Amino acid sequence: MSHNIYITNLSSHDQDFEVHGWNNNQNMTVPAGQTSVINAADGSSGAIIALHYGFEGEQAEITKDGFGGKLKWDDYRLRIPLSLQLGNDFIDMSNIMGAGGNMTVQQVNNPSTRKGDPIFMQNLNTAWQAADNDTKQSLQPCVQLDGNGNIVRIAAIKDYPQLETFVRSFANGQTYIGNGAWGGSSGNPNDNNQSSAAQGDTDIQVTYNDGDATPPNTAVSRFRKPQSKLVQSHERDASPSGPGIILNNHSSSQQTYAFYNNYWNGNGTAGANFDHPDPTVQVDANGSLFVSLPTSFKGRVQRGTQLPATWVEFQIAASNDNAAHGDISLEQGCDGAATISATDGSGRSNGFTNDILSGAPPAAIQKKPDGTPALATTVGNWMSGPNQAAIDYENQVVGQSKAYIQGGTGVPDVATSALIPRGPYFLTPDGALYQPYRLYADISGAFTQPLTPAVGTPGVFSALPATVPGIDSPGVAVPSRLYYTKTAEKPLAGVRTGIKDIYDIAGVKTSDGNRAFYGLYPPRTVNAVPVQRLIDAGAILVGKMKTSQFANGETATDDWVDFHAPFNPRGDGYQDPSSSSSGPGSGVGSYPWLDLALGSDTGGSIRGPSQVQGLFGNRPSHGLVPLTGVMPLAPELDTAGFLSRNPTIWAAAAKVLYETNITFPSGHPKKIQTIGFPTQGEIASDPVIAESNAVILNFLSQLEDYLSIKATALNYTALWDQTKPDPDLPPLDIFLNTTYPTLISKEETKNVRNPFYADYAAVHDGRKPAVDPVPLVRWAYGDSLPASELDVAINNKTTFMDWWDSHIAINETDSCDGIILYTAGVNIVYRNAYIPSPHPPFGYDDSQISIFAEIPDFVVPLGSAAYNSSITSHTEVLPVSVDILAAKGCDGLIFQLVDDLLAAGIVNLTEAGQTITGGEILLRRGWGT
Repeated sequence: MSHNIYITNLSSHDQDFEVHGWNNNQNMTVPAGQTSVINAADGSSGAIIALHYGFEGEQAEITKDGFGGKLKWDDYRLRIPLSLQLGNDFIDMSNIMGAGGNMTVQQVNNPSTRKGDPIFMQNLNTAWQAADNDTKQSLQPCVQLDGNGNIVRIAAIKDYPQLETFVRSFANGQTYIGNGAWGGSSGNPNDNNQSSAAQGDTDIQVTYNDGDATPPNTAVSRFRKPQSKLVQSHERDASPSGPGIILNNHSSSQQTYAFYNNYWNGNGTAGANFDHPDPTVQVDANGSLFVSLPTSFKGRVQRGTQLPATWVEFQIAASNDNAAHGDISLEQGCDGAATISATDGSGRSNGFTNDILSGAPPAAIQKKPDGTPALATTVGNWMSGPNQAAIDYENQVVGQSKAYIQGGTGVPDVATSALIPRGPYFLTPDGALYQPYRLYADISGAFTQPLTPAVGTPGVFSALPATVPGIDSPGVAVPSRLYYTKTAEKPLAGVRTGIKDIYDIAGVKTSDGNRAFYGLYPPRTVNAVPVQRLIDAGAILVGKMKTSQFANGETATDDWVDFHAPFNPRGDGYQDPSSSSSGPGSGVGSYPWLDLALGSDTGGSIRGPSQVQGLFGNRPSHGLVPLTGVMPLAPELDTAGFLSRNPTIWAAAAKVLYETNITFPSGHPKKIQTIGFPTQGEIASDPVIAESNAVILNFLSQLEDYLSIKATALNYTALWDQTKPDPDLPPLDIFLNTTYPTLISKEETKNVRNPFYADYAAVHDGRKPAVDPVPLVRWAYGDSLPASELDVAINNKTTFMDWWDSHIAINETDSCDGIILYTAGVNIVYRNAYIPSPHPPFGYDDSQISIFAEIPDFVVPLGSAAYNSSITSHTEVLPVSVDILAAKGCDGLIFQLVDDLLAAGIVNLTEAGQTITGGEILLRRGWGT
């Protein structure tokens, strides 16, 4: 007898399913809102598995009518007595291989037999939103998020213990979460209990939905015949989606291959299941097929299911090195040639390709049950003992160096340097794998050079010559996050990172924001020190990003001549992006696929773009990382830091970049001071300022409550007047009025302009290169000063730093436990407005405390304030942020505080788009993807 399995798709999209055990193991697609049906014979067993992004997810495991008295793999796992199986259906839901939707399984019209959580994904996201930062960080390698921070897929639970713990917190007992009673383990009783017999033998209802997967009463009344996918698979596809093996069939006929997962492997002897293979696959003549396998696989593949046969033994992830290993064994016979090769580009391979059957002596031949001739076993099995003729012949024509013939020594091991990571791949006919990249349009003009890794040379890159539809839209190539798993050694694995174009990257040119400079010098051969540290930590470099010319402050659009200024995506989309880390700020603010950008800050070049684009950005304590390979503006002031929407990634990158120069304390600040903050009774006449002040004061109130301390106002300029080291020194705004322009102009003319001009003149008949107005004006100011003014500027900086250290008590104790807050407010600067001619950056304000005192200054986005845009004639919103200062070397205190405030809900992740809470950039509306 037989019954039907109805598969109902309640979602609004077509859904793909793998079918194991029925439907000829053909995948099927169930259209949105419809039901497909497959026939299942009594005594049969299999699974219906939903596919998400090419990965296996939730699955309904079904045994019809007690499997006809035979045990299926679930029965071995659960140790179900044979007497309890006959005449009953066995059904359960499993998320061992992951999830991306909701599924239930039950006997038709019998809700009491229902298994599975009909709102699994909703409960998953509720738990995710409530999780603390440590939990989210631990789960990053095994969850896939959408642009709103919601989980859309989880990886195989069996591969991630931390994921199993997390899922049990809300789904325990409703689905298989762990591996169950298998391989000597008793399993989790909550898993085992939900895999019970349903009374009787009837039709089965499987229901899928993105929302509630409770089956409708009419689910079985409408159905369609299954639709096969172009590529049939049992977690097997011509496009690799994880670790596994590539089968190349070089014969002239289609071949069937059977996989056996054994108790041991690696010495030419496979144990246990000779007669219970995993489901088999077919490979066409002269065809290839990628077979995805769990990392726990440790066994063999052979042609067909009958012996004698050539064995290709392999394991996906060895316990000692986590790499794949393999060999060829002839101990249980030989039915043809076989080779095994590593796919990591190392060229390691072994085996033999010559036909040894046609010349074999008759005494060495033993026929398979189907009559096919093969060479007999060399070690013996239940059918016969060792065949000496086969041993002698194989030693003569193959040899122990190519395959195991007898014994467990002498055959070279073929090992990969690493596992093939999960993710999509292109597979060529010769078995080579290529990772696809998605091309994104740089609609905000943030990049100078999209990059791809140079083939075969780690740490070296090449410019990507690609464009995508759009106006002036170079394509930025971005790999899937699925390839990468964060580890202690690779904490930034998979983090898509842009690099400001003043940092050298091996294989490509550096522009410093100037076309002549880019054209003059060859590609760099060595990565800048900060860049190399990011690469070593696993960061994915996707491109070099625009900088204002030679890192001088330029305002859009008048000042930008060689390159068009990047667009600030916030508000009306026509606000100045600030500078000089303009590309990093624009890119991180615009693109959800860009996680992090490396910028630099001499006088505000990270903090300005972070403020106007609502990003987390840090100017670190001076001197935390060597700036070898980075264009200098003023070495006394230059620093390297990051811009990001996610403070967790921001802090992880800081640990990589600054290494042991930064520590994260466990305690919170014990002292808060504010500079220039509004007061509760103060009401600004400008509504933009009034709303901005309200956001700032609300943050301060929450911070005070969280830390259980009250902030005090700090008037450091008045304190300078009272305690300055020399009574004859003027007020700070006069004392430091020319310090910054003197330092940057004198240092950059010496370190950058002069060698650049000389090199350019040498190859262009004495000509000068074109340079933007801002650096020209600043360099001219430096030229007008005597050389001694550089020493005066350095002395003034040092005087202020020494005074600050001795008179401004940031910390309550000798440890890092104090912070100072100030704010730049909301800056409305339209990029379509004509501006006055540039002049040297004279003056002093609060943002220069950190550059002269060498202390950390971090930007933290808080919210938004509305304004009436002269571009759109509409009310838009712009970010509001606060700057947090700490004592020199206390950078970790701020990183830790922000992380804790994130967990407490006082600060939030920001999103890419028109506002810091997301939304389509105005320019993008109607563009599509």
